[in-house]
Amino acid sequence: MWRDALWANHAPHGKRDSVFVASCRASYRDGSGNVEDITKFLDMGGYAAFVWPALGVAAFILTAMAVASMRGLRASEIALHKAEAQAPHRRSRAGHREPEA
Repeated sequence: MWRDALWANHAPHGKRDSVFVASCRASYRDGSGNVEDITKFLDMGGYAAFVWPALGVAAFILTAMAVASMRGLRASEIALHKAEAQAPHRRSRAGHREPEA
């Protein structure tokens, strides 16, 4: 039907990937790896317009989350140290010894 007409000029997805992988392996085995191999990789089988922006967005979000987490941790540590400094020292329970610093 329409799918057959649409994909008539394209190799099946699994076949196309295996041919690409085999050609890359062969070129690196004999040391003839060239710019075309890198270009094929960066093209991502025609999906580069979707893959690379998605990778960039994911990297940005993960970096932003890591930075926000570190800032939150520092703020929590500062608040904890202030609270510990303001709190009176508690007496230990009977029979328990406080650890010596």
